Amino acid sequence: WSILVGLVVIVALSVGAWFLSPKGENQTIWRSTLILSFASCYIMWGM
Repeated sequence: WSILVGLVVIVALSVGAWFLSPKGENQTIWRSTLILSFASCYIMWGM
């Protein structure tokens, strides 16, 4: 179950990063960096 709970947490953090990233010209960079970091950490943790 820990893999699924971890996935739910990562999805929640990614949604939060999508909506709470700072507005401006670097918003896309913030979103991409945070979501890719969360996904990479999840993949490494899941291995």
